[in-house]
Amino acid sequence: MSVEKSRPFLSRIAPGLMLMVLAPLVAETLQGATRPSVYLGFPAIFLFEVAVWGGGALFARYFVRKFNLGGLNLLLLALVLSVAEEFLIQQTSIAPLVIQIKGVAYARAFGVNYVYFPWALIYESVFVVLIPVLLTELIFPTRRRDTWLSVSGFIVAALFFMVGALGAWFSWTQIAREKVFHLPHYDPPAAYLLAGVVMMLGLIALALGPFRRAIANAPKPMAPPPPIIAGLLSLIFAVLVEALAAMAFGMDPTIPPAIVLGLTFVVAALALWLVPAWAAHPKWRDAHRYALVFGGVVGNSAAGFLGYLGATPIDFWGKAATNGIALILLIVLGTRIGKPRSGQLQSGMVSSAS
Repeated sequence: MSVEKSRPFLSRIAPGLMLMVLAPLVAETLQGATRPSVYLGFPAIFLFEVAVWGGGALFARYFVRKFNLGGLNLLLLALVLSVAEEFLIQQTSIAPLVIQIKGVAYARAFGVNYVYFPWALIYESVFVVLIPVLLTELIFPTRRRDTWLSVSGFIVAALFFMVGALGAWFSWTQIAREKVFHLPHYDPPAAYLLAGVVMMLGLIALALGPFRRAIANAPKPMAPPPPIIAGLLSLIFAVLVEALAAMAFGMDPTIPPAIVLGLTFVVAALALWLVPAWAAHPKWRDAHRYALVFGGVVGNSAAGFLGYLGATPIDFWGKAATNGIALILLIVLGTRIGKPRSGQLQSGMVSSAS
């Protein structure tokens, strides 16, 4: 009997459940994208987020672990989840945006929010999948090579994902847009839905198809900076991503979208070049992984307060409380990060995924 099968049931499913909860906590709750008052008024929202964000992150990691692939494969599968969200589930990259800071539509052409869409791809890949996977594997360091899903678990999670996706679609497109934001009903053109499906299939083919091994190959190693520098860079990256979101919502419509997209490409290209190269180096260790998580979560959570200026007390203090608790728990986790324990796996997918 394998070590995994010999574990008690709750122990077997603990990492997978943790990842499913952390994905929406990091991307939605701590950042403040979903406000405390929304959770209190409609608690099912969190279950939808766990099902879609958490389930999607779990599936992406499952396939990468099952086929012993790398970080770029994980990123491609994270993009699949993002495209599904943006074109099929909540359709936020193709429907008119519900937030227009200056009251005008910014960077929308041919039925696509073409600054918002790149932001969504970056944000949802990093903060829904990559960072929660990294964080969960730091919490369960000896189980980094496990898939965290059995066949039956995969089926249950897939059913949960489909129900959650339907609930997220209905609650956003049929209720929130029309009854909360008072926007006209939006029916996406069939061609746009088809385009989303084609993009998803293409990304899946790249991540898991014939070239998956070539994609999984580690890049040329580069000596990583000290963990504190990696954490600071992660924090800056998170703040820049939040700034991109503000631009997508029209914070300054006088800035040409081409400039915003150009700067976004530069920042994303630097991250794609540096982090995998650092992670491939022998000196890359858990302290670096923790620094990326800490900097990313703290930067994303702190920047999220900009959207809470003038918020109701329950929303502001609810976000402050959850952020404070998360900070304490992250610090506690940091005290456990040190020299490798006996039998602890230090290599693996997350080193390259980070």
